[in-house]
Amino acid sequence: MREPSLIDGERIISHGQSCFSVTCTAWKPGFLFLTNKRLIFSQPSGRVVFEITLERVTEAGLVKGRFILGLKRKLLHILYRSTTREKVLQAFLAVNKPEQWEKAVMEEKAIADEEKSTPLIDVFDEKDHLTIVMGLPGVKKDDVKLTVTDNVVTIYVNAISQKYHREVKLAASVKAEPIDVTCMGGVLRVRMEKLHPPQRLD
Repeated sequence: MREPSLIDGERIISHGQSCFSVTCTAWKPGFLFLTNKRLIFSQPSGRVVFEITLERVTEAGLVKGRFILGLKRKLLHILYRSTTREKVLQAFLAVNKPEQWEKAVMEEKAIADEEKSTPLIDVFDEKDHLTIVMGLPGVKKDDVKLTVTDNVVTIYVNAISQKYHREVKLAASVKAEPIDVTCMGGVLRVRMEKLHPPQRLD
């Protein structure tokens, strides 16, 4: 079994022998791989004949027994969005323990979707201030509310495009007031004064 080439940050979650079809009539034998980013089917030669990012998977389910290579098997049924058109396509995969594969695919998809929807965030130490910078496309300043408790800032977003909240633990305690908040070009900036800024040596 030749493993597929992986991209940065990708790791194999499950793998096993499989048969692949898009019609449930003509079958290709090979190997199925589930990574934390993709579902990949490759032939014994290593040639990849099917791959789909987990973000494009819309559903993983089971299809009742079909005869494949003389054996009646329950199939893993994958529905996914086309890359070029907003069209739902399908793939059928014969695998051992298809129920486990179904569960694993949907669990990894949920993780991938959550990671994609989590805004990028940075915290900058500016001597007597700390600044949080977060990407929030489509969000206005009025959509954002903050609470500050010692060294934890909780950011609440209630916008038409998204609802979100996150606790950000800071390296130093900050004052609850004043807080300078700006939100422009899809970037939120929160600047807070440290409660105990470092002593300046003259």
